[in-house]
Amino acid sequence: MRITLSPKGKGNWIVEEKFSIYSKTVKGIIVVPSGFITDLASIPRFLWAICPPFGRYTTAAVVHDYLYRNGMYTRKKCDKVFKEIMKEYNVSKWKVSVFYSFVRVCGKGSFGGKKWKDK
Repeated sequence: MRITLSPKGKGNWIVEEKFSIYSKTVKGIIVVPSGFITDLASIPRFLWAICPPFGRYTTAAVVHDYLYRNGMYTRKKCDKVFKEIMKEYNVSKWKVSVFYSFVRVCGKGSFGGKKWKDK
């Protein structure tokens, strides 16, 4: 599946066409609507040479942002969906491990849309 994104201001992207993906973790289809704004993978700029904010994990990052912002599931379940999709998209095992660990440790401040309240 290919998602269509366009730049939307400083570090943000907008989903141009809605897309859906099945998740075993939630036992259902997740639909990300057109117009949804994401920052892709929240990776500090100094690490972009190793892990840019986009890559094989882009779809997982967009879905994760959507789930975090909409509070459809627990934070832990959202993080598991992120991990599941990265694996499905053949993201290297070390990146899956690092990204998953990062959202588990640092994601609390973004869960429930906290990071996006003023955007």
